[in-house]
Amino acid sequence: MPMITLKKFNNDGIKEFSDFLENTRKNENKTNVKLKIPPLTTNHNLVIDVDVKCQIEDDKLFHDRYEMGKYLNKMLKNHADDYNNFGMWSWLAAVYFDQLRGKRTQRSEHFIPDEYKSGGITSTVSAHYRHSVRMPVYLVKYYEDEWCKFLLKDKLDTMGDPMEHCCSNRANLKSSKLRSVILELYQDKTTLLPKSGAFSRVNKNNLKSLAGKGGVLRFNGTLRDRLKKSYDIENMDVKTIISKMGPEVNSSKWVK
Repeated sequence: MPMITLKKFNNDGIKEFSDFLENTRKNENKTNVKLKIPPLTTNHNLVIDVDVKCQIEDDKLFHDRYEMGKYLNKMLKNHADDYNNFGMWSWLAAVYFDQLRGKRTQRSEHFIPDEYKSGGITSTVSAHYRHSVRMPVYLVKYYEDEWCKFLLKDKLDTMGDPMEHCCSNRANLKSSKLRSVILELYQDKTTLLPKSGAFSRVNKNNLKSLAGKGGVLRFNGTLRDRLKKSYDIENMDVKTIISKMGPEVNSSKWVK
């Protein structure tokens, strides 16, 4: 198995990668043809060694982002902690780009950390969690295994609703109790993925529709806010928390 030394893009490398992403997205909008990524990761003018003793398989294939996160945590060792090494995470995304790229190339923050554009400053609206390599590595390193599987065991080239709606709001990432409630209600215990319809939106045009009611989107908004105002959930067990969520949840399919 061929191994390559861990590297990072310099500023020119990140710019070249960013330009490629912009160009292929424009081309896809016009012609539906995806441009092939140039050999940026091996261009000596664009990369810098991070650690000559740290190596990865550049042709390793992954089934999902959970598997990728597990592998890179093992191979990167202490470098897995280097969340603000924007050049390294961009380089890793470029190494595995062909696997991570969707049917249409995703926006740049999926491959280049969003904070890089703002000079390293993470704002409250930052899309930092969307990075296709850094976030899986971070989650696997610091969070419960069942939570990581819930978020990451979908298609490798798709971030998906679980990542978007469970990681964009930091409340879930700060509270193990909130994560436990989400897993208890919405995780399929066989596949470990979200239950069907867990991330559906409420149909505001049809009040009789059950779509989205008591689901994750409601939990992440009205239901969670109401709970936190009324109870000290961090000192309650999961079953009790769920019992206090009202009929929208307790009469729904999520608790049956």
